[in-house]
Amino acid sequence: MVGTVHLVEGDAQVLLPLLAPVDVVVANILGSVIVRLLPAMTQALRPNGSAVLAGLLVAERRELLGILRANRWRVSREDVEEEWWSALIARS
Repeated sequence: MVGTVHLVEGDAQVLLPLLAPVDVVVANILGSVIVRLLPAMTQALRPNGSAVLAGLLVAERRELLGILRANRWRVSREDVEEEWWSALIARS
């Protein structure tokens, strides 16, 4: 339904396959968990879908950018606030 947003909170490894395909994934969690979720996010997102990553430490940024690039994700936007980094990503 156009113009409708459904929010679901829970274990992404379990929920993403059940809810796929989705337009957006929002993950506010540590980088190590994001890395483990990338395959599930890849499978769940529609071709033009994107993911909002937040709750990441600026200290993790360089490593995460490398992992994202290696897994064919591109960063559309980034934001830094004190020690926190967030990014809007999509598949390349």
